[in-house]
Amino acid sequence: MASLEQERHRDAEFGIALPSELWLAIFKKFHPVHDDLFTISLVCKKWRDLIYTNPDPTLWEDITLINLRNCSYENATFVRFKNILRRFCRHIKLVRLQKCHELFTEILLIYASSLTVLNTLEITGMSWSKKLLRMLRCPKSLKTVFLEASLISEGIFNQDDLQYIVEGFPQVKSFGLQYSVIKPDSVTAVKGVVSSKYRHHVTCLLLERVRMESSDLKDIVKNLKGLRKFGYGNDQIHGLPSIQLLQLNSKSLLEVELFQVGDFAKFHFTFPHAKKLSLNGCTSVGELSIEASALRTLRLSLCVEVRNFRRISASSLRELTVRRCNALIPAELISLLVRNPDIKLLELEVYWSSLRLDQHATPSLENVAIFDNGERLTAVDIRCPKLQELLIKKSMTRSTILKVVSVLSQNVKKVVLNDVPYLRKVSIDAEEVKYLEVNFERRLDLVKPAEFTKLNFRNRSRPVKIGHLVLKRCNLNALAFTSCNIQHMSLEYCNLDCPLRDIIQQCGLVKTLTLRNCYGPCQLNLSSAHLKEVHIVSCTSLLMDHINLACPSLEVLDVSGLSFLPSEEEVDVIASNVRELSPFLGSVKFSC
Repeated sequence: MASLEQERHRDAEFGIALPSELWLAIFKKFHPVHDDLFTISLVCKKWRDLIYTNPDPTLWEDITLINLRNCSYENATFVRFKNILRRFCRHIKLVRLQKCHELFTEILLIYASSLTVLNTLEITGMSWSKKLLRMLRCPKSLKTVFLEASLISEGIFNQDDLQYIVEGFPQVKSFGLQYSVIKPDSVTAVKGVVSSKYRHHVTCLLLERVRMESSDLKDIVKNLKGLRKFGYGNDQIHGLPSIQLLQLNSKSLLEVELFQVGDFAKFHFTFPHAKKLSLNGCTSVGELSIEASALRTLRLSLCVEVRNFRRISASSLRELTVRRCNALIPAELISLLVRNPDIKLLELEVYWSSLRLDQHATPSLENVAIFDNGERLTAVDIRCPKLQELLIKKSMTRSTILKVVSVLSQNVKKVVLNDVPYLRKVSIDAEEVKYLEVNFERRLDLVKPAEFTKLNFRNRSRPVKIGHLVLKRCNLNALAFTSCNIQHMSLEYCNLDCPLRDIIQQCGLVKTLTLRNCYGPCQLNLSSAHLKEVHIVSCTSLLMDHINLACPSLEVLDVSGLSFLPSEEEVDVIASNVRELSPFLGSVKFSC
């Protein structure tokens, strides 16, 4: 009887606390396989009823598994996947398996006939059996199919399989194929699909590691009238010098991606309705001719022979990425930017000594990301009226050699400078910056002269407001500030062997100060009329009884990450000493 009463009390604690609708909303945030909803359902009767006995169909409708290559019959994830199929097949609407072990498709084949409401089936980067298609009993619900075409136990996907899908599942509106492995009959199979009378049903085709002639690629793109997405790569990232021309024309394509294609010297593309074009690792291409009036996103990466953008006919770009295009000169990039005044997102990795963007070339630019390989770039000057975010970071293991960064924008909200050990000057002309982070990545034993780096904040009428300033891995003696108003200031892995109170005073109305993993002296001296919170985290060199705070507005003192905790008497002594000059101070916290 006692155990029964305890069980009822436990159920009441979990069941009555929240209504069923809220519990269901919480359970939907869990992944049905990885988060093990079966075990969660054992907590109480109400949870078991919501999850297992009388579940909401949406709780089990999406089953997605990615990169589970190592598996066995006893694997916990595999067992949960099997139990879900056995118990809730009638609720599953989406099955997505990407690069998983073949055991998952084997168990899926067993329960395929019970997937009566399946809406989406995606199996890519893994082996499966064509028997799966014959076992499905969802001709009225299945609308999206995306399949691996080369890793099939019965042979490569061919035109007969395409015919079966089109005739057996008439509601399919989106059908895609991915050929990810080179096989002798891959090209023949692709040509067979392209020549099929059902070819217009193919909306996505990805050809990976399949080397094809330019004429074959041209026919594929031309004949697949319903094609929306096309990708091609042949692992020829460092191809021999070439004079071949790749010419593609399509009125239906919306997205095109070419990756590691190193055996063509010229690209001539005509995609009047394309929204996105990506060229990655096309190392031998020297001439680009692109006619895409509706293009919104253009990405060029590792196209080392491209010298100009003169024949890129696109005037509606919103996002532009240009990385590791070594032969490109600044004038060509600026020319493309001028022709596309609506670009809002720009990502660059250039091989120039300086980079300047102004309101004439980028009047609508909002986000800029600059990746530096540490070879040439020393100065960055951004003067864009609508700029909101700027990110500068290294692209490889080598640190940047950037020395000067200048930003002029009254709308800038976030500036992040990562791995800039040689930075000498940062100049920001804005009314307010919500977040500014500078990570110098200087070695702890690297001694720099005073005022090695200058942080200049200027505005026409008043000091610049900075919501949160984060400084990482630097010696504060090597920094010089101009006057500004900072709300929150964080120092991480910094040398505190400096008059910290002077820096706080230069930063204006600092209300919160956080010291994280800082080193240097064993004593901390602070005085500020505005400081309300001080957080000290893992500053092992600092002695707890050497914290001297003359902050009349201080409300919170939190010290954590200690190797050992002080006694209650020591805490009381420290708190009483601080309260002498900080009458509003609440509790003082010390924790490991």
